[in-house]
This record gives sequence, structure tokens and C-alpha cells, in this order.
Amino acid sequence: MLPKLPDIVGAAGDTIRTNFPSDRVGEMIDLAQRVDTGSITQVVLGPSKYAFHPPNSETDGIYTLRLKMDKLAELSIQIFGDKSAYAASQ
Repeated sequence: MLPKLPDIVGAAGDTIRTNFPSDRVGEMIDLAQRVDTGSITQVVLGPSKYAFHPPNSETDGIYTLRLKMDKLAELSIQIFGDKSAYAASQ
């Protein structure tokens, strides 16, 4: 994985935009390496269950994936319970 990091960073740079300060990326990498991965729940927010593709006419032909916020709220409550920001609205 580590040898592919430059390619991954390059691909991300072509597709992801953020206002996160680039001089703090090292801090985030250090923090990520200290996380207990056994306590992490991974979910793919992909098409059909958690996201959808709007018609091309709405996006000028650009590939777009939009989250289904109601499904995301349900997932948040499932994972975080009453600590979810969506729990109070249910």
C-alpha cells in the first residue's frame, strides 16, 4: 500500500477539494495511525442503498453521486444511537 501512496494522493488531488490546511496533513496521518481499527465501523455509501445518480440533465452530463439523507440518518442512529445528531429528530 505504501508504495502506491503517491498515486493515491495524486488521484485524490484530482477529485477531492478541501479547505484543510496542507501543513497539518502530517498531524492527521499521525492521528490516523493511532486509531484502534478494531473499533471502526466501515460503510460504503454507494449507489442504491445510500446514494443515487441524478439524471444527467440535472448535472450537465457530469457523473454525480448524491447521498440519500434519510438513509444516512438511519445509519447514523444505528451506529451512534442516541448520540447521533439525527436521534433527536426521530
